[in-house]
Amino acid sequence: METQAQTALAAAKAALAAWNPTRRRYRIGSREMEFHSAAEILQVIKYWEGEVAKEQIAAGTRKVRRIIRTRI
Repeated sequence: METQAQTALAAAKAALAAWNPTRRRYRIGSREMEFHSAAEILQVIKYWEGEVAKEQIAAGTRKVRRIIRTRI
């Protein structure tokens, strides 16, 4: 079963694939959005990718990626 975040991510990716300067209005999930550039859509995609990752980590289907940095 797809979560709301997964559905929104798929819709945002579809909006990016269909985006052009003359068609700017898209439906993502239950909301209708208007984008003025592809960069705006990429921001939405990045947000929903993060939300999907959080859900997967909480469900135990994705491991937490930890980065340890040291200074020398």
